[in-house]
Amino acid sequence: MTADDIYGAALALMAESRDKAKGYQDKVVPLTNLLLATAYPAEQALRRARGHPPLAAPPKVETEGEELPYQMDLLTECFPYGLAGMLILDDDTGKANFFNAMFDTALAKYSPADFEEVVDWYGGGRE
Repeated sequence: MTADDIYGAALALMAESRDKAKGYQDKVVPLTNLLLATAYPAEQALRRARGHPPLAAPPKVETEGEELPYQMDLLTECFPYGLAGMLILDDDTGKANFFNAMFDTALAKYSPADFEEVVDWYGGGRE
């Protein structure tokens, strides 16, 4: 999935067409990079949970046509809401708040817990 795919989905959520939404196009790459950074912890947790190798750092895109190297769940369910919320913020804060809440909810859905072994520093055992 590309940044342009996410942009198309975000426009659909906003009930906008590409023809009428020309003012948003120049914001797609920088806002997609912000989404990639914001969702990085969730992406890493999903990768660990699914046995995929971790990313060394949050990726960045230079163009709308680049493939985003995140799990498809995050890209399809989270990113369109996040992008829509950021694009429409100046035009309609009510819609922006709704889209941002949907983004946060979807991001939490795909943020699995990371379980780690706890070291018993006190030497107490179960008896």
